[in-house]
Amino acid sequence: QETMKLKDAIKIRINCYFIAGLMKGASLKFLIRSKVLDDIEKILSESKKRDLKDVDVGVRYFCVYFIDSLWFVFGKAVEPYMSRLIDLVMNFLGDNKDDIRHFAKQIIDSFMQNMSEFGIKQIIPTLLRGCNDKNWKTKLNSILALGAVAYCGSKQLSQSLPVIVPKLTNTINDTNEDIKQAAVKSLSLILSTIKNPEISEMRDIIIRSLSDPFNENVRSLDALLSTSFRHYIDGPALSLIMPIIIYGLKSSKTEIGKEKSAKVVASIATLVSAEEDILPHVDVLIEALVSASKDSHAEVRAIAAKAFKSLVLRFKFLVNITMNKV
Repeated sequence: QETMKLKDAIKIRINCYFIAGLMKGASLKFLIRSKVLDDIEKILSESKKRDLKDVDVGVRYFCVYFIDSLWFVFGKAVEPYMSRLIDLVMNFLGDNKDDIRHFAKQIIDSFMQNMSEFGIKQIIPTLLRGCNDKNWKTKLNSILALGAVAYCGSKQLSQSLPVIVPKLTNTINDTNEDIKQAAVKSLSLILSTIKNPEISEMRDIIIRSLSDPFNENVRSLDALLSTSFRHYIDGPALSLIMPIIIYGLKSSKTEIGKEKSAKVVASIATLVSAEEDILPHVDVLIEALVSASKDSHAEVRAIAAKAFKSLVLRFKFLVNITMNKV
């Protein structure tokens, strides 16, 4: 309580680390029993009825510094409570004080870079919800924080990107230019970590296609079809090209996009390195292929059927799924 009354941000931060250190000495159970997180949640819950800026600045500094100190002192031991911590930090991504807002963003970046797979699974849904927040600053920083998933391991990337990339793709066409640029920056950061050299070389084409699929989709499909792949396509790489393929299969602009998308599916089926890499995309991919297989143009139907065949030959488990969808 005394620390919350302070006005000096440096003193508040020092006190927070001191308090966290004492709590670690008393064990993690003491942190839970102390109900400090409950008190912070109560303060923020009451502020939402009015406005966060109405909360005393010392209290706001205490909230972000205390959460940071818990992560610094306890580390992964607090991951079981990460959903609560990230919900608290998210409140400050739209704070009207620049230093509080930027520090909250730094905390989330630190979470993303250092958490285990268990922790990442807890934090992603909260950031995805933040991308729909009415406060544009919260939305902006949530998008930038999603880009920090690039610092995760390849397994975590494979599991996270199938839901992150579509969300970033949707926000990339936002009317707010800052949000649009944040989405491009996050996608570019994610693309920079792709290990497949052929996909990595198409970075600019992929970004343009995700940003403006109406005009750039066919061009990106041509690039994929003309590329001689010498390496397997892993989960992260597949997550970045899948929205391009799905858009082409569902495109009502011309049948050309559907034909080329189906050809891409057929050509890369044998290049997908593992079943778990394609699993997150199965439902939407099969649905799009089924739609293309019923197209009014015979050529589209024929190529879609070949794509089905290539997928099923590569991944036997798709037989039953495909039969249920057709």
